[in-house]
Amino acid sequence: MTALVEHHLDLPGARSCTVRMERADRSDPQLAEALVEIDLQSFVETTYSRYTAQALLQHGEVLLLRADGRIIGAAVVVRSWDPPHEALLLSMAILPGWRGRGLGQRFVGWVLEALASEGISAVTLLVGSDNTRAMRVYRDVGFEVVREVEVEAGTGTRQLLLRVRLDSWGGTVPGGVEHV
Repeated sequence: MTALVEHHLDLPGARSCTVRMERADRSDPQLAEALVEIDLQSFVETTYSRYTAQALLQHGEVLLLRADGRIIGAAVVVRSWDPPHEALLLSMAILPGWRGRGLGQRFVGWVLEALASEGISAVTLLVGSDNTRAMRVYRDVGFEVVREVEVEAGTGTRQLLLRVRLDSWGGTVPGGVEHV
């Protein structure tokens, strides 16, 4: 698998390692299970089943974050139908043992760079307003709050819709980027 980005990092609280972002190999049958496992360790409610993970691998854009070859994170992106040059960052997660080391900002920034290079002009996502860590990561790479939305009708469950325009995005990724 060819890395889209590869970077040697000295992370706080960890040994140095090589971190790389790559597109998921759609033919790898183990990846659906890896996506579900990352999801289960990262979110209060499951985002998707094995079936949905496999469908997203086949029809979405799944970008993996690896540290020394091991999958430590994943971003799942789907294109919008209207407008067609926009995308939704459906989920982005890093395994618990790797959080708090600046990888979230780097990973999201690398994902945005990859999407911009594919002609995507804007990316949106939903995040809980109480998820301060995620909000900080997204704001630091340029996302702005568009509005609050009710995600489950009648339940009062609300999230913030965030958006970043890539056609005017500065492309700044904290920690720098080394393309391979």
